[in-house]
Amino acid sequence: MNWSLEGKVILLLTVLVSLTLLIVKFYFIPQVDGFLELTMEHDMKRNMQSFEKVIHTVVTAADQDEQVVRRALTSISRNQEIPVVLVRSQAIQRQYGEGNAEIPQNTEWQQVFSSGNPDFHKKDGDYVYVYPLKAKPVCQNCHRAENRIDPIPLGSVLGLAVASTPQQTLWDNKLFFFVKDLFFYNLLWIALLLFLVYLFIRSWFILPLKRLHKTTEELDEVEEEESFEFETDGRQLDEFSSLERRIRSWNQNGKNTRS
Repeated sequence: MNWSLEGKVILLLTVLVSLTLLIVKFYFIPQVDGFLELTMEHDMKRNMQSFEKVIHTVVTAADQDEQVVRRALTSISRNQEIPVVLVRSQAIQRQYGEGNAEIPQNTEWQQVFSSGNPDFHKKDGDYVYVYPLKAKPVCQNCHRAENRIDPIPLGSVLGLAVASTPQQTLWDNKLFFFVKDLFFYNLLWIALLLFLVYLFIRSWFILPLKRLHKTTEELDEVEEEESFEFETDGRQLDEFSSLERRIRSWNQNGKNTRS
C-alpha cells in the first residue's frame, strides 16, 4: 500500500489518539478509581478514630456513671447530623439488653466482630467503613466478661461504628485527582511516549527531508554531462521514494542520450 505524507500524518495521529484512549481507559481510569478509594478509606478511618476518642472522652468524663454514658451514646445514635451507626456486640446485649443501637445484621458486621479489623467496601452506591470499637482500660469500669464478674478483656470488640459516604462525591472530583496526582507521577511515561513519537517522525520525515535538502544543494555542482544520485529508505512508498525513482529515471535517460 502506497502512503502519502499526508496519509502518514493522519495514520500517526489516529494511532496516537487510539493509544491515548486505550491508556486512559485501561490504565489511568482504574488508577484513579483505586486512588480515590484508598483516599476515602484513609479519611473514613481517620474520622472513625476521632469518633472513638470522643466516646472515650465522654466515658472518662462520666466517671463510671453508666447512665450518663448510655444517655450520651443514645443521643449520638439518634442525632441525624452524625453520620455514624452504632452497633452493639453480643456482650453488650447480654449485659444491658436491647437498646437504641443496631444489632449485627450482615456478614460484613459479623466479620469485623470476629476479626477485630475494620472493613471498607462498596454497597448500594456508597462507600461503607465498619470500625470496631474495642475495650480500653476505662471501659473495664462498667463492662464485664461473659461470667458477668470479671472485667471485659482489653481489646474486646464492644461495638461497631458504621459510616457511609456516597460514591458520587468522589466521582465528581476524578479530573482533579487525575491532574494533580496521577498525571504528575506519570510524566516519565508521557515523556517516553513523546520520545517514541519523535523517533517515528524522525525516521519517516526528518531524515528523508534532510537527504532531499542535501541533494538539492548538490544540484548546483552537477555538470551537464554528469548525473546525481539521491537515495531514500527503500522501505518507504511515499513522495520521497517517488522522487528517488524520478531522479534515477532522469539519470538513466541522460546516460542513454549521451551514449
